[in-house]
Amino acid sequence: MKSRTYKRNIFFHLLCLACILFPLTLSAQDTLYYDSGKKLPVKVILVNLDKVVYKKWPVDTLAPLYSVPRFYLRRIYFESGTMLVNTFTRYKPNQEGRPLNKAGRSAKNRTILKTDVMSWFSYRGSFSIEERIVEKLSLEFTYGLAGGGFAESSFKEQGVKGDFYKGGLKFTFSRRHPQEGFYIKPEYVYLNYTHSQPGRSIYIVERISSNILRLDEFYFVATNRVTGKAGIINFGWQQMLTRHLVCDLYLGVGIGRKDKKLEPMEKPYRDADEIFFSLEDPDKELMENNIGFMSEHMNKSSAVMQGGIKIGIIF
Repeated sequence: MKSRTYKRNIFFHLLCLACILFPLTLSAQDTLYYDSGKKLPVKVILVNLDKVVYKKWPVDTLAPLYSVPRFYLRRIYFESGTMLVNTFTRYKPNQEGRPLNKAGRSAKNRTILKTDVMSWFSYRGSFSIEERIVEKLSLEFTYGLAGGGFAESSFKEQGVKGDFYKGGLKFTFSRRHPQEGFYIKPEYVYLNYTHSQPGRSIYIVERISSNILRLDEFYFVATNRVTGKAGIINFGWQQMLTRHLVCDLYLGVGIGRKDKKLEPMEKPYRDADEIFFSLEDPDKELMENNIGFMSEHMNKSSAVMQGGIKIGIIF
């Protein structure tokens, strides 16, 4: 009987000791405080200017190391009782840090160099540069060459030559990375290019006598000079595929104005045949004063749409 009572007393004292040591064990750890309000008990291994390396609590010798950018943290409490408060711009992430052996994302990267993959299959090829100004706000410029695409090989007679420019502000709505996620980008577009228009003929009428006219036919290649301006609102999603590889999908709608001017060549090709006819033909009589070359000019405003897939490098 006494033996049972003795064992119960030992068990009771061990239970009391565990209750006393349990809060001490919990306090003997480091704690990461995220901007979202989340607290994560960890054992901090390394702290530098860019990131915090840690193991999850409770600590296991074989447990993997994790890393989280310091931009994501509000403060760090150490088991010694000291506290480290971050003064960086915060981006309020919802997830924990990532293992060190996987590709991570660095919020300190600001510049992205991209090219529109779809543009190389049309009449142009383009390159874009995106620079982050402040949190969730970036400035993006695009320059492209008209006539640089593979499709021109099917329409060589058009001879498209020129360039275009785009510029806009990108507003990103994301809590993970300042240049990742859904965005809206108002954009201004300006283009200037020329292309040939073959197969045009013009007639010059010369009076031979009071009732006889001579008709000369000239065949020439005209040049269409096109300038355009447009205001477009783009909706897109930008995703960090790896640490330095970016994919940008976008679709935009807006209103544009195109100014097209036809400029014939100064030295057209003259047809060898000369046609003589009488003024008694009323249809030919109308051509008597059609002497010289005429230029055509056209202005047109319309709705515009654009879209594409951009692949880029962040650095």
